[in-house]
Amino acid sequence: MPRLAVAQTPGTELAEWRATLELLEDFVHRAAAERANVVLLPECAWPAYFIGTRAAYFAARSTGLPGPDEFLQRVCAWARATRISICIGFVAEHDRRLYNAAALISAAGELLGVQHKCFLWDFDHDWFEPGQSLHPTDTPFGRAGMMICADARLPEIPATLAARGAELLLQPTAWVQVGTPGKLWNPQPDFLIRARALEFGVPIASASKCGAEGDTTFVGSSLICDSDGDVLTQCGQREPGVIAADVEFSSPRSHGMTQEQSAALLAEQPPRIPAANVPPLKVILAPQHPAASPGSAPPPSTTCGPCLILSPPATQTATTSRSASTNAELVGASCIRLHGPTTNTFQLGEIRLAAVSADQTRGFAPLRALALDGVHAVVAFGAPEHAALLQTRASENRFYVLAASDRACVVYDPTGKRTTQRAWPRGAASTSGQADSTFTLEPGQSADKQVAPRTDMLRGRAPRSYEW
Repeated sequence: MPRLAVAQTPGTELAEWRATLELLEDFVHRAAAERANVVLLPECAWPAYFIGTRAAYFAARSTGLPGPDEFLQRVCAWARATRISICIGFVAEHDRRLYNAAALISAAGELLGVQHKCFLWDFDHDWFEPGQSLHPTDTPFGRAGMMICADARLPEIPATLAARGAELLLQPTAWVQVGTPGKLWNPQPDFLIRARALEFGVPIASASKCGAEGDTTFVGSSLICDSDGDVLTQCGQREPGVIAADVEFSSPRSHGMTQEQSAALLAEQPPRIPAANVPPLKVILAPQHPAASPGSAPPPSTTCGPCLILSPPATQTATTSRSASTNAELVGASCIRLHGPTTNTFQLGEIRLAAVSADQTRGFAPLRALALDGVHAVVAFGAPEHAALLQTRASENRFYVLAASDRACVVYDPTGKRTTQRAWPRGAASTSGQADSTFTLEPGQSADKQVAPRTDMLRGRAPRSYEW
């Protein structure tokens, strides 16, 4: 069982590269003092992530900044001196093109592999080219896949690495602040990395930066997560440091997707984007009881716009006495009553909806295929395995997920944040739409698939690179 260390480093400036070299070497020695077999350092630990412009980078190169080959030679020397394997993010060059890259170096100082970031984040586009391939690396301690920061947001990337045999995912990252002013937050350390480990069955280590570079603030929160989605150890948001944990490797879990879902995810045609100019969707929670039948809930006023009436699942496995073809029933002109999972998507005017069982949220493919088909919201019936999976399904697809368990209905918005939680009402009178059993969604938000400028969760996919 190898011992893995994660180094959380402060933001660095391009002009201060000499100090950065000393800083990184010191962190490698600190990881060795933790008796680690492997140490992971952040995205673009060398020389910086926010480099300003390509011109600024090459100007620094012309005045003494060591190039990537010389830098990697130094890292190989650190590995030999400490007898520790090193995974580190750096700026790579090829024919005057720059790449956001990660290298994996053995304890003997041998360069084992290099991975380029495939899913570029916002300002990445200003100076980096995207990577075109995904390939795990064989190491003395197992087969490791490298994914760099935003790569983890697209489920297809870790899925491909797992399908190609990765027993561990190493993530050099620099998680950018996307929370509210004064409150550091990023979905990856909050829920997404735990969900990735859980769904693919492999441990994940993420090394982030803290502090700032230029006008970009980082949220720290570096972590090591086991294959069950449990965080073994984690850094704070603001302080540099080294953490370590013993990590047990495991074979990746099967994706369990259907041939139809696989074909949809690997198709090259543009995704169907949901309509943006749609009215609010009123949701009414109705009790489950033997008398519940088509028309048993009084329909809302026809002037209130589209409405969805939900009933809780009949059992914790989200099965009902009705077939999937009859679980969605029209109640009035602009209202559908939903009892459980459905076979196909359905429409309320221009609002496109789907209903699945909770076990279909276990893997990414079922809801990903629905996202590519232009769905605004998905209702998942049954007790979810883990809330982080539901949050991740909402976040990676940028649509609403309504989790309808036998106890409550919980709503996750397109960022993955929980916005609503309501217990099911008791008694038929509660189906009339009283305040405590009614809420409203803004499904037009699901049309915006960008998590940051130029960072589109559907259009940013590269199906030709994927495999499962």
